[in-house]
Amino acid sequence: MKDWNRTKDVGMKGELLTKRSFRKMPRNGISLKFINPTLKTLNSVQYFFIMDLQSASFIQSAIEIVLSNLDDSDFNGNELASALSLSREQTHRKLKKSISLSTGRFIRYIRLLKAYEYLLKTDFTGSEISYKVGFENPSYFNKCFKDDFGISPGEIKKKEDNFSPKGKDIYEFYLHPEIHEILKKDILLPWDIDSTPKKNYQSLIWIALLIIVPFGIYFFQKEDSSKFQLPQNSRIAVIPFKNETGNPQLNSIGEIASSWIATQLDNVEGIKTVPAFTVDEYLPSLGVLSNDQENRPTFSQLVDARNLLTGNYYLSNNEIYFDVNLIDGITQESIYHFPINKGHKDSVMSIIEEIRLDVLGLLVNLEDVKIGKLKPPSYNAYSAYLKGLAEMKDGLYPSKAYNYFRKATTLEPNFVMAQIFMSWFVDYSKVDSIMERVEKIPTMTHYEKALYLEQSNMFQRRYKEALQVCLGILDDYQQDYYFNIMAGHKYKSLFMPEKALEVLAQVQDPNVNEMGLIWHYFKTRNKAESLLMLHRFDECVEYLMSIPEDLQNSAIPELWISTYVAMGKGRDSVDSLLNTYRDQSFYTAYLVHAAMEYQLISNDSSSKYFANKAIEFLKDIPNEGVGDYDLIDAYFLAGDMENAESLINDRLKLQPKLRLELEIYLTYVKAKRGSFNQIENLLNQFGDQTELKWRRHEYPYHIAYHKARILALAGFKKEAISQLAIAKEEGQLRHYWDYERDIFLVSLFDDPDFQKLVQVES
Repeated sequence: MKDWNRTKDVGMKGELLTKRSFRKMPRNGISLKFINPTLKTLNSVQYFFIMDLQSASFIQSAIEIVLSNLDDSDFNGNELASALSLSREQTHRKLKKSISLSTGRFIRYIRLLKAYEYLLKTDFTGSEISYKVGFENPSYFNKCFKDDFGISPGEIKKKEDNFSPKGKDIYEFYLHPEIHEILKKDILLPWDIDSTPKKNYQSLIWIALLIIVPFGIYFFQKEDSSKFQLPQNSRIAVIPFKNETGNPQLNSIGEIASSWIATQLDNVEGIKTVPAFTVDEYLPSLGVLSNDQENRPTFSQLVDARNLLTGNYYLSNNEIYFDVNLIDGITQESIYHFPINKGHKDSVMSIIEEIRLDVLGLLVNLEDVKIGKLKPPSYNAYSAYLKGLAEMKDGLYPSKAYNYFRKATTLEPNFVMAQIFMSWFVDYSKVDSIMERVEKIPTMTHYEKALYLEQSNMFQRRYKEALQVCLGILDDYQQDYYFNIMAGHKYKSLFMPEKALEVLAQVQDPNVNEMGLIWHYFKTRNKAESLLMLHRFDECVEYLMSIPEDLQNSAIPELWISTYVAMGKGRDSVDSLLNTYRDQSFYTAYLVHAAMEYQLISNDSSSKYFANKAIEFLKDIPNEGVGDYDLIDAYFLAGDMENAESLINDRLKLQPKLRLELEIYLTYVKAKRGSFNQIENLLNQFGDQTELKWRRHEYPYHIAYHKARILALAGFKKEAISQLAIAKEEGQLRHYWDYERDIFLVSLFDDPDFQKLVQVES
């Protein structure tokens, strides 16, 4: 398959253009469905009339399949596609083409419409109904219901037949002629179409419309563009504005402008934007048109956007100028060209906020837009946030990234994204206070709220709930880079690697920029580890080899080592591989990783070889404040428990802040040394604590997990597995390394009861 990420030019009507050419595009190519709300309705009716029989048959099959699986909370877009004998992408495209809905939204609307009928006609409680229509979480059901109907489930019985959700997309969906004919057999609601007297005249009405519409097009094209209004279901992608100042130090202004405008527009009811992360990852496909001769996917298809907001900015005599355009995502022709916004270069954020309000006024077509309702963050705060993300491209927790996020949150306490990323770096005991503060931020958008919920569930070890948040947001943003990767991480952690690979396949490799590389780090780990879980070693090799040089990260050498050892390659092959990374700062960590991999397959001689090699490199390196964990690991893997214990005791004196973490490791070493007479004391020394932080991980481990490790190291297998079962019940599933990737549990690997705990689900 060709690498479409290499496409750098932007094409229009078969020609190649640069991105700069967007502002020169013709401004008279106004499409019918974007001019006037009245014409939008006429277009819809006309579209319904010409829908072909094949499409109608597809819609009928899809509806019937969803209805027959309504109470199955696991039924999703993948299940629907499978039942239709199509891929998820084909199903998504056919639904979008037929009724302008994503697969997730299509399933959700049918669930909620049936819930509406239950509320009107039965005495079931809201919770009972939520389960009957396939929602696992009643709270999430209530939120979805209110979002789509504009009213909570509890208020429906009070309104009875008097309520009609006119103006809502779900109302239009139900009354869609093709859909209504199928749905009304199973879902009959009080605002049904009275088809009996009108049915005889439908053909005449449609014929009349087909005659009137061409005259309407001619008339409305002459209307002032200030009356322009987008249909509510048109998603907008805000493209990073192009720096035309000639000063590369001002490049970040474009990122800041597009990110701020997209984030805040998405906070307005009726407007949906594509998240800035997702836009960045698919920029190389920006110029591909729907009639592309090589059949490449268009940018709009990849990010599910009907319209694009683009712009350029210039600098002259300390004045900065913004030239902004709204563009049809399919034809790439200009729909509306905004007046130039300008101001002093030191007031950049004020100008960007003015642009946002101009765009908002255009999109909602309201004269009473409250100017200044949302306060933009300072330019310095946004710059610090972007720099923090850039610093995370080579690893998870670099100190520079923390400093930038701290600066951003100090300057702007209500800066949601910066606050959430700050929580990755702080001590676990402080996470709750950060998340409580984030929850109260009044300007939090729908997308930011989902990110908050995903992180909050992760901190509380609720992996299934975090996964549901990811899948819920993917109903709206199917190609979102962050949430696809995080959904893959959760699936893998819940021992469902096939599912992980499915969601990770939704996103391409990122555009090579500093912001995208941190997310690619996560994607690389989760995809390769999922393939390893399934023993698909050749595919893993093929995937790792396919990663371009400019997308390499610190996880890839570790993944190569894991793959080599899993494939049965010997010490010499791994040693030769590691020599290619000898000059890298992570080299000693890779040696320890190789020792661990061989320990996991009980190859003690190779494990000790790499562990001793790591010790030679590490023991002369001054401590850098991380507890010397790599050196402790190396001693442990080499079987040198005496030096491991001695080193831990030394560090306990030098690093009191790491006391608890070091004492836990000391406990493991004592158990490994055969201090069986002390086992009860080792188990009871942590008192009534339910969680204890372990090493560099951002989340603490459940106390039952620590006890299982101690018991396994001391030789008490049955008792260790019992503790693991408790830990699993409490949500001890952080990542692939839990259980079957844990060197402290090696003695349990051959036990059938242990194997049941780590069984990979299909």
